[in-house]
Amino acid sequence: GTPELTSDARLRLGNVWLTHGRLAEARAAFEHVGSDDPMAAMARWNLALVDLAEGRESGVEDCPIAVPARYTLQTLRRR
Repeated sequence: GTPELTSDARLRLGNVWLTHGRLAEARAAFEHVGSDDPMAAMARWNLALVDLAEGRESGVEDCPIAVPARYTLQTLRRR
């Protein structure tokens, strides 16, 4: 069978899918990261990016991780 992907690998794969506009696949990859996983905050951030890509307001501003200024909500909305 196919080996289980680590959370880090799921986040990387989800980011590739997000970059290529494959939003359903990206969402599925990010949602697979459990809430008790050390990468959960990053997965929540990435899910917020999927929401923005789909045209929905999201929880980007409430995300519990520090992000570079180039990733502010206003900047992301312009993409």
